[in-house]
Amino acid sequence: LVSAVGTRIYLRDNDGDGTWREDKGWTARLDDGWDYDRVRDACYACLGQAGEERCHFRPKEEMHEHKVTMGMHADVVDAATRLLRSLLSGADVEAKVIVSGTGDWRYVDILPAGAGKLESLEYVRTSLYDFDSSQTLACGDSGNDLDMLRGPHRCVVVGNAQEDVKRAMRGETTANDGVLDAHGSLFVANGEVAFGILEALEHFG
Repeated sequence: LVSAVGTRIYLRDNDGDGTWREDKGWTARLDDGWDYDRVRDACYACLGQAGEERCHFRPKEEMHEHKVTMGMHADVVDAATRLLRSLLSGADVEAKVIVSGTGDWRYVDILPAGAGKLESLEYVRTSLYDFDSSQTLACGDSGNDLDMLRGPHRCVVVGNAQEDVKRAMRGETTANDGVLDAHGSLFVANGEVAFGILEALEHFG
């Protein structure tokens, strides 16, 4: 089970009581180049520039020591994330800034450079279970899925995908997303949510 935008991986204890246990090996990797306090300082600087009415920290239950999440109004998110990336680089923090969401507000996740949905998927695939990329299907609908949808495996964009994913598919880039290269293994489903995944499974056989 991968959660928190690829910053946590949990394994089920099938031989014991069936509880889910955090994979400490994955979590330990995320400390490389990461400094939680400096990340928070950079976020406070962005908050000061954008103003509290346009930028805020998300509730503490959405964050942990390897994931800081902010809410930003759409009209400031490009400028604020540019500033955030600049401040993190200047503080020698190796981090990625991921934007997702629709409407007037966006989620902005700041993660260690080695974290993310693609990286965690590859860790599960190669380090925990050792199965081939041809046996992997990544399914996405939002901006925090874009990296995973660019991975070396089969991918599906479901019918209810958010505009940032559709924009990347069309080759239209912004400060926060890039071109989504089809790389020969991308399927765009008509069905929404799970129906789109089933459609992709049938397509790929």
